[in-house]
Amino acid sequence: MVSFVSMLLASKVGELAALRLHATETLLLLSIGIVMLVETAKPAHKPAKIPAESYPQAQPAAAS
Repeated sequence: MVSFVSMLLASKVGELAALRLHATETLLLLSIGIVMLVETAKPAHKPAKIPAESYPQAQPAAAS
């Protein structure tokens, strides 16, 4: 919000470098917010449960 207001004030006084800086900050913050919304909206992928018998190291060692 502060970056957006700073961008508006920089445009009113004609500071082109400050306007570009704050416009870039505003776009970066907006894109971060969009990515966070997309990432939290989809459910997390749960790995498939694989039975322990399918792993060779899970088998008990043969008695000698």
